[in-house]
Amino acid sequence: MEPGSHERQQTVRDLEKIAVFMDAKFPLPFGFKVGWDGLIGLVPVVGDLVTTFVSIYIVGRAAHLGARVNVILHMLMNILVDALASKIPFVGWLVDFGWKSNLRNIALVKKHVAAPAETARSSGLLVWGLLTVFSLLTLGLVVLFVFFVMWIVGFIQTAFMAG
Repeated sequence: MEPGSHERQQTVRDLEKIAVFMDAKFPLPFGFKVGWDGLIGLVPVVGDLVTTFVSIYIVGRAAHLGARVNVILHMLMNILVDALASKIPFVGWLVDFGWKSNLRNIALVKKHVAAPAETARSSGLLVWGLLTVFSLLTLGLVVLFVFFVMWIVGFIQTAFMAG
């Protein structure tokens, strides 16, 4: 057994308790569970800050356990999805109750502890894939904006030439 493995396992168990508390504390009919994340998230602004702080704490502890950068970025992306979706009325509440970013992140921590290299590789592929998609979408929006501005300029020039 590697040095500190008992402490690592205890940390993972502690983090899992926090994740369950936040994402799956209360059982509902049909096997669905909700946690404090969704309930606290109903409080405007403050709720999102509190739940995001707890999620970031889990990421910080994962970093302390030695999670690689790719895994940390993957965890942060899970939190980002939750945080961005929470800005959309009603949809954000559904995401708070359904996305369960803390449980997703604990699953990543457990995978990291069991197989660090494999978890870092798969997280890296996801992170780079999402960054590529985001970059292409951003580039597409910039191109559309440029064409829109060119169209507006052409429209104005035509309006002044005709008038």
